[in-house]
Amino acid sequence: MSEIRNLLKTSGYSDRAIEYYENHVNVGSIENPDAHAIFTGPCGDTIEIFLKITSDIITDAKFQAIGCAGSFTSGSALTKMITGKTVKDCEKLDENDVLNHLSKIPEQKVHCARLTVLTLKKAIEQFKKKGVKMKKIIAIPLENRVLCAHFGHCQTFAIVIVENNLITEVKEVTPPEHVPGLYPKWVAEFGVTDVIAGGMGQQAIMLFNQQKINAFVGAPIKSAKELVTDFLTNKLSLSANYCNHNEHSEHGNCEH
Repeated sequence: MSEIRNLLKTSGYSDRAIEYYENHVNVGSIENPDAHAIFTGPCGDTIEIFLKITSDIITDAKFQAIGCAGSFTSGSALTKMITGKTVKDCEKLDENDVLNHLSKIPEQKVHCARLTVLTLKKAIEQFKKKGVKMKKIIAIPLENRVLCAHFGHCQTFAIVIVENNLITEVKEVTPPEHVPGLYPKWVAEFGVTDVIAGGMGQQAIMLFNQQKINAFVGAPIKSAKELVTDFLTNKLSLSANYCNHNEHSEHGNCEH
């Protein structure tokens, strides 16, 4: 038995913990990680975690540590445990899961497992915040491939998907026959977050808002891509173009 192994064994580390420490299991970094966090605990030890995430599954996990054997064994255990699991499942982990996986480490090193889990949670939090900002789905009513001036008269809707502030997909869909109040519910089925329109009644805007969809009214006559590009670069010019003619005011929509 090597001197280091004997020392760790005597200190109260399990065979699994010693194996992780001797073999530097998952010690390293990931270039361009999807999630990353670094955290220093009250003891002065520092853990840095790198995650690769695909379709909400952690496909690779690495860590680096400045500290004692407790931090290294806990980091190896945690990164091994989370690889192949969903982000949601990993959020539920706590220090007891790490300790159970290792079987045994010295009681005074339990805080190392806690530090490792806290660092993981910070990495996941950073990943989720990035995810919230990265995707929008924008609907635009069209007539002859440009914005339709009157919302209720459109021929098709452009559904524009935006990820990381870039347009990744544009598709046109034919709406059902227009009935006041129908379109907000219909576009919501596509996961739409925003609507860019020309003329639209105040009642329609309220119905979109009820579906948690932002309505931007009074946009100029341009193609869907041009409008979304202006929107993403804060250059979209809007005028409050409410179609609320008296003969149709009970619907709050322009029908002519």
